[in-house]
Amino acid sequence: PAPPGPPPQTTRGSVRWPRRPAEEMSDSEIAIADHVDQGDAARDKNELAAALKSYKRALGRFGTASTPERAQVYIRIGEVLLEQGKVRVAISNLEKALAIVPDDGRALESLIALHAKQKNWRSVASAEERFLEAAEENEETLERLLSFGERWLTVAENVKRATERFEAAAEMFPTHRAPIEKMILIHEQNGHTARVLELRHELVERTEDPRERAEQHHKIGLYCLENAREQEALA
Repeated sequence: PAPPGPPPQTTRGSVRWPRRPAEEMSDSEIAIADHVDQGDAARDKNELAAALKSYKRALGRFGTASTPERAQVYIRIGEVLLEQGKVRVAISNLEKALAIVPDDGRALESLIALHAKQKNWRSVASAEERFLEAAEENEETLERLLSFGERWLTVAENVKRATERFEAAAEMFPTHRAPIEKMILIHEQNGHTARVLELRHELVERTEDPRERAEQHHKIGLYCLENAREQEALA
C-alpha cells in the first residue's frame, strides 16, 4: 500500500494533486499522482469515461490503505459518476469517502446535491446536518446555508426546513444580514407579524451605517402602520 502523503487539494481544475519532490515519493505515490492528474485533465475536457478509468487506476494503487488521499479519489469518482447520471453508484463512492473522512466538506456537498437530484429530502436533511457539524465559520459556509435554505423553500417547498437553515445561518453568523432578510420574507408571507417585528429589529442591530439603520426603523414604522390598517379593516 502507498504510504500516507500530503493531503491532496480538493478542488477540480487547474489545482492538481500535490506532489513532493520525486525523490521523496514512493513509486506508488508517483503512480497515484500521475493517474489522478490524467483523470483531472480528461475531466476538464469532459472526457468522463477516460477520467473514470484513470481515477480507478489510481484507486488500485492504494491497495487496502484507507487514507485521506484514497477518500479524495472516491470523491472524484463519485463526481464523475454524477455527471454521467449514475446517481446510485455515485452515492456509494461518496459514502466510501465519508467512511474514511467523515467530515469532508466536498464529499458532503456532492452527496447533498445527489440526494436533492433524486428529491430524497430526508437524506438531503441528514447530509446537510452532517455538513453543518463539520462546517467552519466562513463566507463559503454562509453561502452554502443560504443556498440550502433556498432549495428547501423553492424546490422542496418545505418552509420549516428552509427556516431552520436560515436560522442556523443567523446564529452562526451574528453580524450578517442576509439570513435575517430571508426569514423576514418567509414570516411576512405567512402573516407572522410579531416574528417579523422581532426580525426587523434584529436587522437594525446588524446594520452599522446610521442612514441604513434609520431606513430600517422607517420600514418598521411603515410595517406597523400597514398592519394596523389591515386590522382595522377586518374589525
